[in-house]
Amino acid sequence: MSGSRTDRTIAVGLLLLLAVTAARADTDPDAWNFTLTPYVWVPGIDGSFKIPPAAEIPDPVLPVSKSNVINALNFVAMISFEARKDRWSIYADVFYVSLSFERTAPTDFVIKAKLDDKTAVAELAGAYQVWRSASNASHFDILGGVRYAGIHNDVTLVLESREFDFSSHANLPDAIIGVKGEARFGDEERWFIPYYADVGGGSSNHTSLTSVGIGYTYGWGDLALNYRYLEYQPGNGGSTFNTFKLYGPMLAASFHF
Repeated sequence: MSGSRTDRTIAVGLLLLLAVTAARADTDPDAWNFTLTPYVWVPGIDGSFKIPPAAEIPDPVLPVSKSNVINALNFVAMISFEARKDRWSIYADVFYVSLSFERTAPTDFVIKAKLDDKTAVAELAGAYQVWRSASNASHFDILGGVRYAGIHNDVTLVLESREFDFSSHANLPDAIIGVKGEARFGDEERWFIPYYADVGGGSSNHTSLTSVGIGYTYGWGDLALNYRYLEYQPGNGGSTFNTFKLYGPMLAASFHF
């Protein structure tokens, strides 16, 4: 990937963080309160998918792993939104990441692969606040909803003297249940620990998403550094994926209004 494309990708991430300018409003649990959170998550990728029989190789599974994806990024776009009134809330999260990279996998003989990966994930959930502190700052919510993942890979395999092209894809809508919240502490409760965890299934045998981190409240909003882990086990529903995981640090800026 060219340097200019990397610069554009970094610029997009910075613009997402700076695009929203809204003052932090006092939280009134009896009124609608909204939170918009652009974030930058540059995940590592791990998993494997089935190589079609036409390739005629002894081990028809290709492992996919890339821990440092900065140079592999083509494009990223990520944002979440929450609307809350009293104990009820609606939560939405959308992200898209496009990667291009090469790898070599030793099997009975060496396989060289070039992969173009495009992953889009969208989540919509409703939540209920089962506990909150006297100040309404710390809270614990239960949630239920749906998550959709569209995962697409264009793959070029070099098998000794042969070259073989194929596409690997999965479209996975799943039901999810989980928890989310914040634990605030320190002077004026400006420091906080955000956390999120869910599990689900449907089109997938199993999917899960977890996130935890540390954050601080400023006059303009919140800034948090999290670690996020997303896993899919698509199963045998026609998908060519065996497993698919995205993981890594996430920087998020939240604006309340």
